[in-house]
Amino acid sequence: MLSSSSSSSTVRANRIGLVWAFYDQIIEEDVVEPDVSTYTTMIKGFCTIAMVDDAKEVFDEMVCAPNLVTYNTIVNVLRKKGKPNEAVKHLKEMMKQMGCAPNFLSYNTVICSLCKAKGWIHKAKELVGDMLRDGHFIDATMYSCVVYGYCDSGDDEMAMRVFKEMIESKLDVGIYELKRGDFSLKFTN
Repeated sequence: MLSSSSSSSTVRANRIGLVWAFYDQIIEEDVVEPDVSTYTTMIKGFCTIAMVDDAKEVFDEMVCAPNLVTYNTIVNVLRKKGKPNEAVKHLKEMMKQMGCAPNFLSYNTVICSLCKAKGWIHKAKELVGDMLRDGHFIDATMYSCVVYGYCDSGDDEMAMRVFKEMIESKLDVGIYELKRGDFSLKFTN
């Protein structure tokens, strides 16, 4: 007798198989020419059920140009999968292929991801510079990510500098506290 969890796994696997079969049939039989919305929907669907490799496969097989929503979706899934290098690669690819700058969401997703990954704070700093040059501003969430990244990398001096910049920007940051060993930052707005 199947347990409830193995039964639901089997159902899920069957549904995924059905989705892939349906997708393959549409492509093979030329039923509908897939467009960017079709691909983005497939990518988002796979991401929703944590099938990142499948989402990436659909992205790589696209026969039309991805749009900003497609890139943001794949960048977000790469972030969740803990692949900051690939997320940055897709962000740069977006700028090159689309001939436009990523939007705030694109930058925020990648920068916060880099700040949480070990050894990536300098790349995050570079992207913050790109973001500011593209006319975007840093919000309280991004400041928090950058402060966390510097603290986590052991650069308490830079963390404090960014923290002070956040306070001076007069953003509504509410209560903010970060502790690492003997180092502690706290701000109550």
